Amino acid sequence: MKAKAFLPLAAALFAILPGCDKPAKPPGTTQGAIKPTAYTNFSGDRAMEDVKAIVAIGPRPSGSEGIEKSRVYIEQKLKEAGWEMKRQDFEVDTILRGKIKMSNLRARFLVPGKDTWTRSVTTLACSHYDTKWFQTTVFVGANDAGSSTGLLLELARATAPLKDFSASLELLFFDGEEAITGFTAPVGFSDTRFDGLYGSRHYAKELRKVPENQRPKYGIVFDIIGGEPLEVEFPDNTSKRLSALAREASDALNFSKHFRAAPAGAAMIDDHVPLSWVGMEVLNFISLGPFREYWHTSADTIDKVFPKSIEITGRTGLYFMERNLQQ
Repeated sequence: MKAKAFLPLAAALFAILPGCDKPAKPPGTTQGAIKPTAYTNFSGDRAMEDVKAIVAIGPRPSGSEGIEKSRVYIEQKLKEAGWEMKRQDFEVDTILRGKIKMSNLRARFLVPGKDTWTRSVTTLACSHYDTKWFQTTVFVGANDAGSSTGLLLELARATAPLKDFSASLELLFFDGEEAITGFTAPVGFSDTRFDGLYGSRHYAKELRKVPENQRPKYGIVFDIIGGEPLEVEFPDNTSKRLSALAREASDALNFSKHFRAAPAGAAMIDDHVPLSWVGMEVLNFISLGPFREYWHTSADTIDKVFPKSIEITGRTGLYFMERNLQQ
């Protein structure tokens, strides 16, 4: 899914700018105007190779053989990039499918002299990696789960050489974002019969056990960012401050026509919502509007995903995070 239930959501913008898979100065700037760092390392072509490999597994709904295969792939790629992995296993009782075992995948970079899993991080960079469950439709979720999963894997590679930046992050792959039947409006941790956002709700619930001053400050979610045209619209139920900073980042990279704030009242149900319940400042990079024709259909296939769109989103997200979210 993403069962992104827009409450209501407007569509917008247009085309894609050419990307590059080698570090380079952004279009329209002079050499040295912007310090080349993590964002220049990000390659849409490399991310696309991950998307292809994951989509080739086939449907990957929670509790399936396919999602376990995708877990193994994700863990392998993150370890190759130098990240330490940890599974957060849990079980949920769903409305239609009964009890399902799920697992969020957590990745952190090694900091010498500090315990990887008890030290504090500043930012969660997130994607869900499950696909929506259908009884008859073959749904491989190339854009809805595949594109953002590939983006997060490439983000791991792009940030690995920058020790201070990578140490400030936790990469988080949520299981169970998709609703089994249909999303229910999130009403907080007291809701015991919700449908959807299982992984992010579980993670946020566990995070409440951590002292408030040791919790991450920011939760940045990527979802459905591989389509063309790329029209990222930051939902109204995310941080206005972070939305403005992300749009400033897109301006700096000459990608501004691909990013805008959603209209007032255009909220979205997605994995950023439970993170906001524990006091995190959140932002959601999502380009659902132009993709609605294919969303949650068998047509969400690899030909609907474009490396340039992933690259524009990934570079903008990295530029925004590195310059604004390390403290």
